[in-house]
Order: sequence, then structure tokens, then C-alpha cells
Amino acid sequence: SEVAKSVAESLRLRPVGTINVLVVEDDEMQRLVLDKLFTAANGKNDGIVTFDVTFAATAAEAVATLEAPKCVQFSIILLDMMLPDLNGYDLLPKIRALVGESVAILVASLHTQIELVQLCVSRGADAFLVKPLGSDEVRHIWQFVKGLPSACRSYASDLAEAAVAADEESPVVRYSAMLPRPAAAGAATCAVAHQVCVCGGSRSEGA
Repeated sequence: SEVAKSVAESLRLRPVGTINVLVVEDDEMQRLVLDKLFTAANGKNDGIVTFDVTFAATAAEAVATLEAPKCVQFSIILLDMMLPDLNGYDLLPKIRALVGESVAILVASLHTQIELVQLCVSRGADAFLVKPLGSDEVRHIWQFVKGLPSACRSYASDLAEAAVAADEESPVVRYSAMLPRPAAAGAATCAVAHQVCVCGGSRSEGA
């Protein structure tokens, strides 16, 4: 439609750049699925947002990646509840201490009890996402990056408008539990090339 075309043209003026993604996921099938979703997102985003994905399989490997001397400056961490060596909500404080407040930490789980959401937020999560993550959710996950210009942040709502106008199956999803939290003293500023760390867990237990 004309509305969708007009919105699409305006979005070309708002490049976000490359987002490096670290996927920490012990389930091989889930790693394959996420890899395909991010690859598909790169094709759909027309160079406005590009994901560069790396995989790890455990909480220990995620921590080692964050502590590595040549570690990139991540901007988002997506954390699942069921890792083989540590629960996601127990890993949250350690990750927050490592990355500071400039990084958005997102928790993903099939379990949606309010108590679990509150626990995760109280331990450092910026948002709680309900699994399974769909193609549009992965495609637009960059919107949680902290420090983006307001013009880029309006990109998400424009995409939703364009999707509805074009009668697509699934417009961009806005996630729950996005609560602002005070910045920690000395927290590092967000890097120009935004990075995403996606920490997943075993799906065998339904997490």
C-alpha cells in the first residue's frame, strides 16, 4: 500500500548499523533456529540493521566471553532461564556486574508467572520476553539497545505501522517488563557498533 511504501522510504534514513550477537544456548536445535532467524532478519532489514552472530553453550562460556580481554562491547544480552550450569536469574547479577548499566539484559522464558518476572527485574533484567521468539521479534530485538537516538527508536513503531498497512502476519512485538533502572556509577557508554549477547538455555525442561 501507499502507507507502507511511505513508511519504508522514511526508514531508509535511519540506519542502526551492525549488532554483534552472542547466543548462549545449550540446545543445538535452538541454536540452529536462532541462527536461521537472525540470518533471515539480515535479509529483511535491507542493511538498516545487520546481526553478526556468535554462539556459546553454557553460562560459564557466556561469562568467559564477557571477561575475555578482547571482548566486544555488547549492547544487549538475551538470557534464558535454563542453562545446564546455572539458572538464568542467578546469572543475572553477575552479568550485570560485568557489563554495567549501558547494556540491556533481556530474559526469555516460556514461564510467565508474575513472580518470575519480578524476580528477574529485581536482579537486573531490563525486559522479560515470552518464548518462543518469532521471526519479527528477533528481527527487531535491536530496539532494546540503550543509547539509540530517538529517531531510531521511532523506527520500531513505524515498522509496526508498515506491517499493518501491508497486512503482514506479525507486526513488531513490544515486550513486557521494560522498567527503567538507575545507571550504575562508572558504567561504560554504549559502543557505536551495537552488540547483542543472546544467552539461551535448555528447552528440554520447557524453559
